[in-house]
Amino acid sequence: MALNGLKLLVVDDDEAHNYALSKSLQAAGATVLSARTGSETLELARQQPDVVLLDVNLPDLNGFEVCKRLKADPETKNIAVIFISATYQDPNSKALAQSVGAETYLFHPVDKQQLLAVIQGQIHRATDGRAANKSEDSEGI
Repeated sequence: MALNGLKLLVVDDDEAHNYALSKSLQAAGATVLSARTGSETLELARQQPDVVLLDVNLPDLNGFEVCKRLKADPETKNIAVIFISATYQDPNSKALAQSVGAETYLFHPVDKQQLLAVIQGQIHRATDGRAANKSEDSEGI
């Protein structure tokens, strides 16, 4: 599965996790931005990545707060957010992620093929949604 042409933002304060995930996604053809804090994530999201791969445990803002802010901002609200957590692997965390606007919640370690499929699924859903909105807009003319 290739991610050619996609821009992804990997957010993890664990340097080894961040590096390994970034390299794996680059090998699949994606352009990868990398952040290690919530504040840095909010700043880099202005570059309009297609997907944010977000850890929960960050040194300043937790991932739930970061996602909430991304989804509240008109400039970043349409960016797909996929949580990947090694620490928060309980149903309550998954439910909280959904309540703040995350599209998906995965547990570390994540299988590379599964992750690529999830990313591509999010891109297809976003593309289908934009096409449906354009269709609705043109019908109203």
